[in-house]
Amino acid sequence: MTRLELTVADLAALVECLAKGKANNAVGFEDAVRTYNQVLNILNVKVAVDQEVVESALWSANLLNDIGMFTHPLSVDFNQMIQRITPEGFKFDSEFNLMEKV
Repeated sequence: MTRLELTVADLAALVECLAKGKANNAVGFEDAVRTYNQVLNILNVKVAVDQEVVESALWSANLLNDIGMFTHPLSVDFNQMIQRITPEGFKFDSEFNLMEKV
């Protein structure tokens, strides 16, 4: 199997398309070898990203959560995602959307 190198942004777009496609009967999900959940599990790996970049994205994610529009491909809610991504010794400040050392 050939391994491809792509950016996290491209991968994020593709994962979003997976979820949107599965939710839309006109598009659907198609893979002859793997299920939707198997594909998501394969893509569920950690990557290192600068804290400031994550905080930029958290701003939008937190506000989308406030209006009920936050989604995650693994069907976790916003608070579960925060628990997953908050490093040990840090806490998430939801007012300022920052990861702070405790």
